[in-house]
Amino acid sequence: MAAATAVYQKIREVHNVHADDIHALLPLPDRTFVTGSKDGSLKKWDLDGKLVSVIYDPGVINYHSWITALAPLGRDRWLSGTRDGYIHLWDVEGNELNVLRRPARQAEEHRCKQRNWQRVNCLADFGGARFLAGWPTQFTVQGGRDFHKMGEVQTSENDWVYAIHPIREAALLVVTGGRVDLLEQDREGWRASLLVKEGAKRGEHRSFISALTPLRERASWVGLSIFNGYVSVYDFEAHKIVMSAKEHQKRVWTIENVTASVFASCADDGTIKLWDLRNPKKSVMTLRDNVDQPARVSVLLSPQEDLLISGSCPDAVRESEEKAMLSFWDLKKG
Repeated sequence: MAAATAVYQKIREVHNVHADDIHALLPLPDRTFVTGSKDGSLKKWDLDGKLVSVIYDPGVINYHSWITALAPLGRDRWLSGTRDGYIHLWDVEGNELNVLRRPARQAEEHRCKQRNWQRVNCLADFGGARFLAGWPTQFTVQGGRDFHKMGEVQTSENDWVYAIHPIREAALLVVTGGRVDLLEQDREGWRASLLVKEGAKRGEHRSFISALTPLRERASWVGLSIFNGYVSVYDFEAHKIVMSAKEHQKRVWTIENVTASVFASCADDGTIKLWDLRNPKKSVMTLRDNVDQPARVSVLLSPQEDLLISGSCPDAVRESEEKAMLSFWDLKKG
């Protein structure tokens, strides 16, 4: 029997949700979600696109303190990270519970811009009592309540840790630059095994892997979004690439599960592409987020199977009267 056809229809746009790029979306257990932006603010929304609360507003845009990462911590807490090295712990209502500021690092440690030396690139829950934080060149294990550092692992001399995904109590998938490593912990520390290594450059950008997303189709499959326009699926148990396709132009930012077999990707080219793992040779649908002007789509969230939320921002945001936008897409099955 042929698979059911899926059709996405945009049902809502919410304009000017932030003054600049949206860097992260996070679902909360009370059927709301949080947006974190390059403008430094955190906002809470319901699934109809209504603003519930402004959790944090810096007052002025400080491009040193972007919101760069969001992640859950257990069932009723969540984390935010910033470009200048702050990690905040919040409850579901948006009350601040704790804050960590990473000590300043020395300039010779890596070659990136000074304002990125302390950047929090990613955050990941590690069982509720601990969490993982990715930084330039390394990741750390932090206590989930007192935030004390429980360990640190150097993964590169210069590239950043972009994504971390725990797969077992003492095993992690870690993305550093254009590679994915399996990190396994024993009595002597963390041992790394290379799983995937992207080429130095394919197209305009270096082949950085911007996100790693576990896919619902199979427990050992992860989706990889890559700056050079590629979307790949890797099976870390079979040690092989299941699919790889270049349909996006420019940087691909993230991958999001939509149904058990379908996932979405988004990119600087202003499109969202839907991929069906039952027919993985090419995408099954392309959506254009902003039809009025060139706009990069940086984040996706599917809080339920019939809803996809995307966040976009005009390429020329400083000159544009329109700033960042949230779009809500309804999934209809034929």
